[in-house]
Amino acid sequence: MREALREEAPEQPPHHGVLVAGLELWGDPVAQDFRRVAEPRLARRLAEMFNRPIDLYTPPEVVTDGKNQTRGVRVWKFPEWFVTTRWEDPDLAERKVRSRPLVHWRTLQRGRYQPERDERGAKLQEVTPVRFVQACPAGHISDIQWVRFVHVGSPAKCTDPRLWLDEEGTVGDLSDITVRCAAVEEQWDSCRW
Repeated sequence: MREALREEAPEQPPHHGVLVAGLELWGDPVAQDFRRVAEPRLARRLAEMFNRPIDLYTPPEVVTDGKNQTRGVRVWKFPEWFVTTRWEDPDLAERKVRSRPLVHWRTLQRGRYQPERDERGAKLQEVTPVRFVQACPAGHISDIQWVRFVHVGSPAKCTDPRLWLDEEGTVGDLSDITVRCAAVEEQWDSCRW
């Protein structure tokens, strides 16, 4: 039985992350007829904590109208930026710099990165979500605008950005990380942070 399950759903790492929407975007449990959860001890404890009666419901079930999902738990693909897991810039490898393309999810093919020129062949490369995001003081989270971030103060307008995340050292300290645009290598200092 266990082997049959493995054949049906082979273990693979996720190719992207998601951010689950807040409860306010899940819908109205009473108006949309969500199923009630019978957990009297939990409901009683929550009622004591919030000083009011609490009703518990399951998350909304997925409902479609044939073409579109009309109800369910809303999620967003997040973050939208990825780095490759293996492919490195050979010019920087000599200096002990781990250099990997920083790519937007829209440029991926079947969830993988297709390098423009790859000495090892035209194989699609595995990606992993970038580990940096931004948040405002009010707690709103979003992707970093990487193209804008790298080109701040650049005198030239970049029309074909090719971003790289360069990591020196072994501990991943922020001071050892650089983001650069390879499309304007002649202006290295102005397109590197």
